[in-house]
Amino acid sequence: MTASDAKRILAAIARSPAFPAALVLALCALAWWHRFVQDDAFISFRYAANFAAGHGLVFNPGERVEGYTNFLWTLWLAVPFRCGWDPVAFALGSGLLLFAGTLTATFALARRLFREAGVAPLALVLLGTNYTFSCYATGGLETQLQALLFATAAWLTLRGLAREDRLTPGTQWGLALVFTLLLLTRLDSALLVVLFSAVAIATVRGHSQPLAAALQMAGRLGALPLLVVGAWLLWKLHYYGDLLPNTFYIKTAGVSWLRGALYLAGFVACYGLFLLTPACVRAGALRRQVWPAGPRRGLAVLLAASLLWCAYIVKVGGDFMEFRLLVPILPFVFILAAAALVYGIRSRAGRGALLALLLGCTLARPYLPPIPGLSSVRDLAELAATWHTVGEALSALGPATNGVTIATTAAGAIPYYSGLPCVDLLGLADRQIAHKGLPIPPSTRWLGNRPGHSRIAAWAYLQERGVHLLLNHPWIIHGDVRGRSCYTSAELEQWPAFHVALPAAADVAGLQVLEWPLAGDARLILLYVKPHPAIEAAIRKLGVRSFPLAARQR
Repeated sequence: MTASDAKRILAAIARSPAFPAALVLALCALAWWHRFVQDDAFISFRYAANFAAGHGLVFNPGERVEGYTNFLWTLWLAVPFRCGWDPVAFALGSGLLLFAGTLTATFALARRLFREAGVAPLALVLLGTNYTFSCYATGGLETQLQALLFATAAWLTLRGLAREDRLTPGTQWGLALVFTLLLLTRLDSALLVVLFSAVAIATVRGHSQPLAAALQMAGRLGALPLLVVGAWLLWKLHYYGDLLPNTFYIKTAGVSWLRGALYLAGFVACYGLFLLTPACVRAGALRRQVWPAGPRRGLAVLLAASLLWCAYIVKVGGDFMEFRLLVPILPFVFILAAAALVYGIRSRAGRGALLALLLGCTLARPYLPPIPGLSSVRDLAELAATWHTVGEALSALGPATNGVTIATTAAGAIPYYSGLPCVDLLGLADRQIAHKGLPIPPSTRWLGNRPGHSRIAAWAYLQERGVHLLLNHPWIIHGDVRGRSCYTSAELEQWPAFHVALPAAADVAGLQVLEWPLAGDARLILLYVKPHPAIEAAIRKLGVRSFPLAARQR
């Protein structure tokens, strides 16, 4: 077989309808290899579990606080609790199915813009192999649901760019449904909902249709979201007392746009996307010669959507999770990247070399040092597993009806697996802390706080809430310190990670520090704030070591 025969066979395979399906399956297998679950997902699990049990959409039964930002996803997570299924496996499986849907929608979107240029399979490869996108196929949060809905909204919107394929009334109602689901998934989706709505309505006037047709489309696109989302907002106002989630107040306080800019720059640098700059410039310069009007306008819409979302990320200061906020627009980013590769580089050799560099960057990403200020995917997975162990160890204090209350900054897996009432010290699920908690001094002046880490509970508030055990950011020690007779308040001030909620010197008397046994020689440090019979029984049964807390030693 000659080289030309091999090229013809490969080209035929690439044109086969089975090729993208096989590629999607292979990329799903890669995502399953990268699967993980993060601690924040267990906040949604806890809300879903309480909802399925009849307590309402609450973090703690009897306390109405909207400590989640993913209403539709949280409702979906109630399904396994009602059916008796494993909720973690259900969330991972759902995420993988959504990931496959996002890949399929991305391929369809790229094919709509570039039918024969090879952009679609290239975009699929770049997107599906990207380490960030592949990892967040799972994770347990709504990330892939939002990505799928964004890609679907773009595909439906851009159907109206070609005169021969205008948006029918049925397609307009379908787009309205996608907009509604997006807003119910995350309210910040409104940024792209407005953009896509404006583009869809503008295409009607661009095709010289009467103003009445544009107004009819606006009515169809807006009726369903206004009706459904409006009813949901009224319910939230009645149920929680707020239109915006409680997390809004804690995540927007004390953050800096510079942190958001560095967040974006880190993504571009880690994956070598800056290498595409010459190709993007050349493809942009030749756009009128090589692209018909439809692809030009479509790419302009995808570019506008990407830039708008990136501006939002900069404004909110990014995130503490490694590049998670970028995942919903990565289908657009890699369609643009694939178009730049195909049209911005003349030689196949140069194109192949640059593609190899990009794929090399994504393959190397798991082995590179973590980015300062960001929790890597590996860190997120390890923390969730550790907090799972802590939560199960504290479940000995259950059931929740015993009335033991804990307080921690790790408000995901620990409250979920312990089943105990919990005060979220960072205020994501606590209205009082979100609005009146003590400010956490930023680690650096210019970067400000990490999003969601701007306030901490005051000691007096913990006493008011009747907290029995204070975990702060869980502190696990290993080995045995011989001869210890007490802990001092100075030692506890070294508690890891945060300016934690600790008693003043005048409040130290009578408090105890517990070393709660975990697996092996690991022990969890707990501050025993308020006595409780269930805790006393567990101390005796489990052999928990107890030490008095002394004031700072001079």
